[in-house]
Amino acid sequence: MKNNPIVIADVQRLSSDQVRLSWRTDPEGQTVKIYIGSSPANSLTDKTFVTSTTENQVDLACDNHSRQYFVLEVAGNTYVTAERVLPLEGAHNFRDVGGYLAENNRRVKWGLLYRSDHLHNLTDKDVEYLRSAHFHSIVDYRNEKEYGKQPNRIWDNQLKTFNVIPDASSAELAAKAGNDNEKIMELINLSQNKDNNVRIDGSGYIMQEQNRDFVRNPETAEVYRELIDIILDNQNMPMVQHCRGGKDRTGFGIAIILAILGVNHQSILDDYAMTGTLRHARNMRRMGEYKKETDNLDVLAFLYSMMETRNSYLEAAFDEMTKLYGSINGYIEKALKVTPLEKEKIRALYLD
Repeated sequence: MKNNPIVIADVQRLSSDQVRLSWRTDPEGQTVKIYIGSSPANSLTDKTFVTSTTENQVDLACDNHSRQYFVLEVAGNTYVTAERVLPLEGAHNFRDVGGYLAENNRRVKWGLLYRSDHLHNLTDKDVEYLRSAHFHSIVDYRNEKEYGKQPNRIWDNQLKTFNVIPDASSAELAAKAGNDNEKIMELINLSQNKDNNVRIDGSGYIMQEQNRDFVRNPETAEVYRELIDIILDNQNMPMVQHCRGGKDRTGFGIAIILAILGVNHQSILDDYAMTGTLRHARNMRRMGEYKKETDNLDVLAFLYSMMETRNSYLEAAFDEMTKLYGSINGYIEKALKVTPLEKEKIRALYLD
């Protein structure tokens, strides 16, 4: 595929009615025409011309009531981009995984594959916005107890929900407590019981082991094979997948998809790490609440490690794939049983 003179583009929201669109061209200083529309297609036929410039950024009027996509055109070459993080009030980790560079200079299509934290606190304004993105399905990784505590707010009665439930020890540990005090008392008891296998400290060991277990456990492979079957059917798209925080179970599922699409290793890690940035304020608030319940430093360090998004957590899964199957691709082929034809179909569906 020929190189696009637009090397990279990004959209950042400045306010409720304005975004900043920035880009880099090679060579620099070329005239860039900018179009906007509600379709993620890399096409100008359904877009409205906004402006043209030789600069490398422009601030544009764009409200936060509906999903919008931007197409940049340079000398007949087009490049589509959008806000990665959706401007929602009740979900802070809802984002599009489009735009990542894959093999052969192709990019993941925008507007099809999304990831999020739970959807329980969506507001009326969020519902309006999400309707504009025309979702067809939700993949919910949470178990029945988690869902019972925080059921999703469904914004369209036609949405199909797939309950894809991997075994997740950290989720079980968090879900079984009725409140913060119960959770902390349970952790203190675990820390004092030298016969148990749970390390109550800030090492992140339990999160690394959970990600390794995602790979080791044959039943978990069957669960994530369900995800593969879901994305093989483009009638399920656009789709959002989520767990409680959108970090581990969702992070593992998205990492598998991006690996199949040929996205490079560092971009997969960067996408995973973005959860830590988006949930930082929430995590700090939760730590303040935990500190009101205990001054046990090991318990507090453990709780923080559970909320953190360390690259080492996802890397533990990748290491286990290499250990057991020779490579990440070996895991995809042998454990998830993704055939070459299926991989080619997935790439045809989700890469420009």
